[in-house]
Amino acid sequence: MTTMRLGPTVIAKAVRQALACPVLVLLVTVLAVIVTKDTGWFTVGGAAISALGARLWASRLLRLTPAGADDPLPATTHPPEPGAKAVQLNTAYFAEAHKRALDNYSGFVGVWLTIAGGFIGGALPFLIRLALL
Repeated sequence: MTTMRLGPTVIAKAVRQALACPVLVLLVTVLAVIVTKDTGWFTVGGAAISALGARLWASRLLRLTPAGADDPLPATTHPPEPGAKAVQLNTAYFAEAHKRALDNYSGFVGVWLTIAGGFIGGALPFLIRLALL
């Protein structure tokens, strides 16, 4: 089975897109904590970041539905035509392999966002209150 290799610019773009909304949520959360002087907002922001991470983590499942998430890739080539000297490449194979490779990076980022959101929401308010004592 052939695996799709993505270039560093494609990976960097995918990671930037995956992190844009969680970073915005974190900035708004920090702003809310500063304005209200209530560390409880970290719980709200952490929950939102965890939800965004879970969404990324399940990107392939949500894109292909549970019934199709484990389907094999399309054939690499089309069936040969009678009398043809060569076969045609199936572009649907490359498009789906590319999407699945991006799904893998989304899932990887999503796992870490879910963990980070849990830490931000669960431990950070406690640690800040402890540090301010």
